[in-house]
Amino acid sequence: LLRLLLDLLRPTRGSARILGHDCRRESLEARRRVGYLPGEFRLYENLSGRRLVDFLGGVGGRVDRGRVGELGERLNVDLDRPIRTLSHGNKQKLAIVQAFMHEAPVLIDARRKPGFPAEVSCAPETAAL
Repeated sequence: LLRLLLDLLRPTRGSARILGHDCRRESLEARRRVGYLPGEFRLYENLSGRRLVDFLGGVGGRVDRGRVGELGERLNVDLDRPIRTLSHGNKQKLAIVQAFMHEAPVLIDARRKPGFPAEVSCAPETAAL
């Protein structure tokens, strides 16, 4: 389902929409409205957290560095430390920062939860950080 929503896999029939945008015909517009929290967050261990989110923000565009700092502060993660020195929990927090930094109205949470499929949540600004 996630691959269909992000236009990484094409459906044999039917369609999907994200906030009114067809996931295939308007793929870029649909994906601009999505924050993605991956199940496994692969990191460039030699970069600092800030450098990583700057890089990822450059790929997706429209990232306010003040927002990144605010998220890091709220989650109590040191964005200036090399990623290789972060604990597992702080690496998870860094994944949350990258998912929320675009202020997208839809969050796709692909983390594995026992007994539950990946969740799609709307309005991430209401989530407790």
